[in-house]
Amino acid sequence: EIEERAECHRAEESMRESEHKYRELFESLEDAAFLADEQSGTIIDTNRCAEVLLGCNRAEILGCKESRFLALDKVRSAGSGLPPSFECNMVRANGTVLPVSMHATHLKLYGRALVLRLCHELRK
Repeated sequence: EIEERAECHRAEESMRESEHKYRELFESLEDAAFLADEQSGTIIDTNRCAEVLLGCNRAEILGCKESRFLALDKVRSAGSGLPPSFECNMVRANGTVLPVSMHATHLKLYGRALVLRLCHELRK
């Protein structure tokens, strides 16, 4: 029983360390990051750069559809989906539009299809 508790404690500690590493890495990105469910387009995680670029806080971003902030429909070509890197418009919380460069990476996590979009503002 003592060994089981010790093993459980080690597993919990390992999970906390893993979460901390993920969060540090995600937050240190210089691009605005949006992790979304590929099927629904629902944003499940974001970082501080995204908050700054959009002009709203994380709680206002999470749970929203990507289409609320990213004009992805204007990039899609008939039946071929989105390319991995492209330019599109981002709509800020105040309604202003920013041109951004975006790179998308598709991944599977715990059997769930996700897409990570990294965006940075195009400077004029």
